[in-house]
Amino acid sequence: MRDAFSGVLERAVMASGFQLWGHEWATAPSTRILRVYIDQPEGVSIEACVQASRQIGAVLDAESSLQGRYTLEVSSPGISRRFFKSSQYARYIGMNVLCCLREGVNQLRRIQGVLLEVLDSGIKIQHEQQVVFVLYSNIDRANLV
Repeated sequence: MRDAFSGVLERAVMASGFQLWGHEWATAPSTRILRVYIDQPEGVSIEACVQASRQIGAVLDAESSLQGRYTLEVSSPGISRRFFKSSQYARYIGMNVLCCLREGVNQLRRIQGVLLEVLDSGIKIQHEQQVVFVLYSNIDRANLV
């Protein structure tokens, strides 16, 4: 289920002409950091990130209920892009992925290999000599390698 903040953030990113790949919160010694990853088919330039940052910042200031200070960082997901939603995997079948798991599968907590299949409940990865099925709910963090 999407919360109100995610809806505002997605509208802000779309208004700047991009699609929201994902977002995450991080902390630094004196502030919170909101990292927003934007994407579009032809890629994302540094200038595009600057433009999007201004648009997103203005919309968040006006429409969101964020409390306290934070720093906004806007960037492309990059080559080793992190997956935020199950729908993002399908485009990368045949490529190498790394999944860090909440609970081990076949005694593995980190699985790296070729993404073979994307299913409704999880993904199949060719890891060394075995095919491993991983539930989305068990993925703590996953990205391209």
